[in-house]
Parts: sequence; C-alpha cells; structure tokens
Amino acid sequence: MTLRIRLPRILTHPGSGKVNYFLNHYTEVGDPESLKKYAAQAYFFKAWDYYIKLVALGEVPWLDKELDTASPELYGPRMPRTELVENILKCFDFAVENLEDNDNSCGYINQDMALFLKSRFCLFEGTFRKYHTELNLGSTASKFLEMSRDAARLIMNKDRYHLFKN
Repeated sequence: MTLRIRLPRILTHPGSGKVNYFLNHYTEVGDPESLKKYAAQAYFFKAWDYYIKLVALGEVPWLDKELDTASPELYGPRMPRTELVENILKCFDFAVENLEDNDNSCGYINQDMALFLKSRFCLFEGTFRKYHTELNLGSTASKFLEMSRDAARLIMNKDRYHLFKN
C-alpha cells in the first residue's frame, strides 16, 4: 500500500519561478521607481507563498532566481528557519513600503492587505517560537509578536474597516 500525500496547489505550482523572473527583470523595461508597486505585488505573493510552505512543510529552500530543469538549486538543501523567516519578512516589508495605501475599491493588492498578512505571519512565527522550545528560538518570540501587533495597529489606526455600522 502506497501512502500518497496531496499537497495544496500553491505548494506544487510553478508560479514562484515566474515571480522570480519578474523580480529579476522588471527594472529592465522602464523606470524602476514607477514599477515598484508591481514589484511590491510580486513580493506580496512570494511572501504569501513561502508563508504557506513554512506552515505546511517547515524549512524549505529559498529560490530567488528563475530555474530550469538542470538547475542545481532544485535539489538544494532547506534554508534554516531563521533565514527563511527573515527573507519572508523582507518580502512583506518591501510590499508594505511600496504598495498603494488606498481603500482597495479597484480590487488590487494594497498596503492594508500586506500589513494584514504580515501581522498574521508574525503571529504564527511568534507563537511557534514561543511554544516550540526545542528550537531554542523562544527569546525571539516577543519580537515577532510585537511586529504582529504593530502591523495590525497600523491597519486599525486608519479607521477604514468596521465590523458593523450603526
């Protein structure tokens, strides 16, 4: 009897290679400053993709360039959790800094969405580090919990979202 594990599509799709291609080449087609909002959207989705992978699989290789079938990175080692988390945070931070701060009436990814996902990611990582004492990362848990709080507070202070209206 063979045990088959079905991974969510986002863990097996080739989209991360397309995101890496875009991020490595978007500055070649125009003014990089005017294209930063599009790069920020790509970084948002890259961070989200790696967040899901971290939750489902733990440590995974970090890929930041486009690959082909002969690329040795395809068989590379897993990146240590601390480095992987720092890379994910860099992606979230770029997205927060460069996405538009609007009310999302058009349906595009905006700064609030990046802040929300960053808050959720930091809450996950902070509680993971707090309760998985075998990793000896407990001393850094409060840093992530504070980042989660701060990102959520930035959204709340904008006073755009309400649970209900009177």
